[in-house]
Amino acid sequence: DPAATRRVLEVKGGGWGPADWSPDDAKLVVFEAISVNESYLWLVDVATGAVKRLTGERGTWTSPVISPDGKLVAYAGREYLPVVWQTGDLWVMNIDGTGHRNLTRALDREVGGFLGTGTIAWAPDGSGLYISPEDRGTSNVSFVPLSGPIRAVTTGNHMLTFTSMARTGDMAGVRIPPYELTLPP
Repeated sequence: DPAATRRVLEVKGGGWGPADWSPDDAKLVVFEAISVNESYLWLVDVATGAVKRLTGERGTWTSPVISPDGKLVAYAGREYLPVVWQTGDLWVMNIDGTGHRNLTRALDREVGGFLGTGTIAWAPDGSGLYISPEDRGTSNVSFVPLSGPIRAVTTGNHMLTFTSMARTGDMAGVRIPPYELTLPP
């Protein structure tokens, strides 16, 4: 309702990026980009406008997604490094900013949500997350449980990404077939 529109947060400086609402619409998680290799996640109380920084450690932290029960926040990122490029991992923390855990340290590929590209989506039951990491010119969907090994959901020689997920677990996305290079005779 446009008549009910109100300002929840006013920010200055930096670059502020995608946000995610808690299931009860009481909280909002946003990210603030300071530079190409430094950003932070913030929790906003919608009723009061109070803000709390969730990521205390200096680093690049982006793409926050709140779990279906509102208790956890998944996000992509990495600790601060003086270099611009380093692969980002999938992390999870409690909604209050405690209990940070790296879920994909063993995965030597960029997770789908780093720097706002791709999608990170919670499973409807909150048991883990779906990502679409690139690997040697292809991309497939993988499931990252909160504990246990990562498992492939799709396989194939294509670029497959998803853009949204229904509460039933159905995904909408894009599949691009492999590019075949034809050289002139």
